[in-house]
Amino acid sequence: MEEQIVFSDECYDELRQMREKVNLIMEYSVDAFAHGEREHMQDILDLEDEIDEMERAFQKNHVERLSRNECTAAAGLVFSDVLSGLERVADHATNIGYSMMDAQDEDEN
Repeated sequence: MEEQIVFSDECYDELRQMREKVNLIMEYSVDAFAHGEREHMQDILDLEDEIDEMERAFQKNHVERLSRNECTAAAGLVFSDVLSGLERVADHATNIGYSMMDAQDEDEN
């Protein structure tokens, strides 16, 4: 904001889509952690795959926007960093879900 970097509407839309998926995987993972439930474990795994695919597609889309001069290099760096950061959050959420499964499996043995 301080550098007044402007994103295209397409960038904002892709970041919104990614944020919504990451929020959902976080919600499911925190719920699993807080309540020890496996109800959404398949959803977590599916979302992780979907988020990984979204990151790849959105990074590719952004390179195409850069090549068409629809976006600046500065905006491209910020977009890429935010996208990668969101994907890492999803990875951590998935790890939380897995840890709950592992803990429950150990309790059952």
